[in-house]
Amino acid sequence: MIKSFFSLLDKIFEKELEIVLVKVPDAPGELARQVTAYVQEIREQDLYKTPGVAETLDWLKALVILDQKALEIHVVEETLGVILKYQDDIQKMKGDAAISVLERVRAKQ
Repeated sequence: MIKSFFSLLDKIFEKELEIVLVKVPDAPGELARQVTAYVQEIREQDLYKTPGVAETLDWLKALVILDQKALEIHVVEETLGVILKYQDDIQKMKGDAAISVLERVRAKQ
């Protein structure tokens, strides 16, 4: 049962990544994977409003405009408002929380 749960999570990640790559074709592959994984990690947090696929796309587009090739902590913290709509959620996901999520994302690569 646990194996099938993780298989489902992998399928969800792959499906969202597929959507992201189609909708933002000029995004670097590594950045697209990191952004998708980061947003999926954030969805597991206790937030007032968790980001959806639209926010994943918006964030990736913004990062492409900022000429980012990969997620860096300072860029994550400066752009959290693109994916999180409430100030309390943004504050909750800054600092150690942002670092922790980014470390988990990098560990999955």
